[in-house]
Amino acid sequence: MVLTCCDSYVSQVLIRELVPFFARCPDIELAITIDARIFDLSRREADIAVRALVTGAQPPEHLLGAVVAPLMLANYVAIAHADRLDPERSGTSARWISFDDRRIHEAMIAASSYANLPAWGSFSSLEVMVQATREGLGLSMLPTYVGDREPHLRRLARPDLRHVANLWLLSHPDLRDNARFRAMRAAISAVFASQTALFRGDG
Repeated sequence: MVLTCCDSYVSQVLIRELVPFFARCPDIELAITIDARIFDLSRREADIAVRALVTGAQPPEHLLGAVVAPLMLANYVAIAHADRLDPERSGTSARWISFDDRRIHEAMIAASSYANLPAWGSFSSLEVMVQATREGLGLSMLPTYVGDREPHLRRLARPDLRHVANLWLLSHPDLRDNARFRAMRAAISAVFASQTALFRGDG
């Protein structure tokens, strides 16, 4: 069974929580890829996909889809660099580490509690955003399922928790009658249900 995830952090959660499922179903073999595309399902490059779609967006009509979790963003700072970067402290040199789409990020900054801070740099993946934040290059807006699990990061006093997208479980309709597919899809859905607090940012 080929599963494609929108980022490696989602795949980490799924791999950890699916261990009991694969112990019960040794005949189901897993292959995971990291890819943000939708159309790989149409090409049958994957059986199941977890994808992030902005709030209000819908997946292509020809795919089976269900929302499995909200994608919530919060503001984070590296614990080791908080004295220098935390905007709640006087005399800090705080700035935002920017997404690769500066226009979208600047709009999010303008709506945040720290709208006066400048954007800096351009980082195209969650992995490099996390590393840049951890090393003290600036503050970042990260999904709670990423930032809350990073031991070297913490939320700012005003985290601006906001719902910006949804995680969808998508698959090709031709697989709906396949027993292994149904079992795998149900197991993935159950993982997201069990991790509701993490994805909602309740922690």
